[in-house]
Amino acid sequence: MFPALHDVLAGVIGGIIVALIGWGLTVAKQLYEKKKFPIEGEYLTYFEDMEDGQPVMVTSLTSIKQKGTRIIGKNTLPDGRSWTIDGNIVGTGHVAGVYSADATYDDGVGSFYLKINGDNLDGMWSGYDNENKTTASGRYFFKKKAQITISEATEADIPSILNLSIPLFGEGYIKDVSDYINSQDGAAFVARENDKVVGYALAKRCEKNDLRNLFGEDEKISVDITHADKAGYLGVIKTIGVSPQRQGHGIGEALFKEAESRLKEKGVKIIVVPGWVDNGKTNIDGLMKHFDYSPFMFDPEYWKARCEKEEFQCPNKKGTACVCGIKFYKKSL
Repeated sequence: MFPALHDVLAGVIGGIIVALIGWGLTVAKQLYEKKKFPIEGEYLTYFEDMEDGQPVMVTSLTSIKQKGTRIIGKNTLPDGRSWTIDGNIVGTGHVAGVYSADATYDDGVGSFYLKINGDNLDGMWSGYDNENKTTASGRYFFKKKAQITISEATEADIPSILNLSIPLFGEGYIKDVSDYINSQDGAAFVARENDKVVGYALAKRCEKNDLRNLFGEDEKISVDITHADKAGYLGVIKTIGVSPQRQGHGIGEALFKEAESRLKEKGVKIIVVPGWVDNGKTNIDGLMKHFDYSPFMFDPEYWKARCEKEEFQCPNKKGTACVCGIKFYKKSL
């Protein structure tokens, strides 16, 4: 009897050891694969879609969890709609999988294929578009959210701010950074990544009756903005600048959120944001939609006089002609 019991115990212990070894090898393999292709994290996600018959690039947030080569994530739009993505890392650095809408009334479902490129994933989606009731496809890419710290700008940050602004807006476009830093109504922030300034934001609460300095003499302004101007409740987020190499990683969004919050603290009731328009494209349009700002005015010759007098060196200027305009957005707080 005892030898038999001994054999049983030996078998059980042996089985446990084998199971533990197998489990350990599986975990080790998963850790190796995760280290080889570490894509777990938070991403800004962009996908091509159709709105009112026009192609648009939609911005959303995606959180990805990874277990070895298996990835599961949730893709969430600003309006709360979300999709679950489920895929596997295949080959030499690709992700293939499927997505499906989380809402029971949404039949959106499809597949995606992405190439891993450092902190970015880039590829295509294809599937059924529940909003437009049709099958469609388009580009689908992910940019990992930057690990940044945001702080109030100081005089020591001015050289970094000016150096960032030159490739974005041209030399001479920004001259009054100190006014935003030192003024009681001003707000200036910088974003740092690995102790390097990679973005900045300049905003202020406008003085009473300061409207024409912002819009010009000939523009017809809506009554809500003129009232806020007279009452001293108007604010402007003049500039959001992010290093070209770090754009699309959530830095501009974080800076904008900080600037908007500070203006609200200063008693601003309506915020106006100017957006640079180049060849019909407004770079901040996606950011404005994300924060629920509405366009209300477009001036195709807003920069013309300053640009052609070479008061600043526009990076988009074609020969001697100014080709840029401005689109204004607004939001009531």
